[in-house]
Amino acid sequence: MPTRKHTVLLAVIGFGCTSFLQVARRGGSVAPLLPIMAAVFIAFLVIGAALPVLPLHVHETLGLGTFLVGLVAGSQFAAAIVSRVWAGRHADRSGAKAAVVMGLLIAAAAGLLYFLSLSFITTPAMSVTFLLLGRALLGVGESFIITGAQTWGLAIRGVRNTSKVLAWVGSAMFGAFAAGAPIGTALYARYGFSGIALATTLLPVATLALVATLPRVEPTQRMQAGFLKVFSAV
Repeated sequence: MPTRKHTVLLAVIGFGCTSFLQVARRGGSVAPLLPIMAAVFIAFLVIGAALPVLPLHVHETLGLGTFLVGLVAGSQFAAAIVSRVWAGRHADRSGAKAAVVMGLLIAAAAGLLYFLSLSFITTPAMSVTFLLLGRALLGVGESFIITGAQTWGLAIRGVRNTSKVLAWVGSAMFGAFAAGAPIGTALYARYGFSGIALATTLLPVATLALVATLPRVEPTQRMQAGFLKVFSAV
């Protein structure tokens, strides 16, 4: 008999699927973005799934303090910031699809590091080291996925639809964060951190099958601006 937790989880997943179907029926400028939005949604689902359970795993399972809990949680976002420029250059030179594919492969590798960290549960220092590496690698993958997806969407819809593209891709990303939290909690309650590691490994690989069917967009050659020039403009 389904519990209340399972009912809420199914409702969240159903709401996300229904939203995508409603957008597809409307067509217009959003319909061509649906495969890219789906790729972003699935990829960022694994990020959202880990966020609520990382403190439990690091503090309760590994027995480590609150500082390391914060360090493990924040390492992904620090790596995402550092790798943003690198991801943008890769998308410009190799194409948006190549950037998304690269990000998905990196994200799957992060899941493998999650699994490796579980092999050292009895040695918390070693386990958290591999977990930190996995979180950092996931942050790099996040940069490549979101940068490539936005560039891809702009190439499909054109710069006149920049705001729409950024809004819809961003909606898929934050929708994944929202749905990932209850899904990650349910996985952790039933399978422990192994369930999170498995999802982090398999979902990006499954998304690769979706991305592989999409047409490639030729990279656009642009004048490269230095980091300091961009920073001063911001």
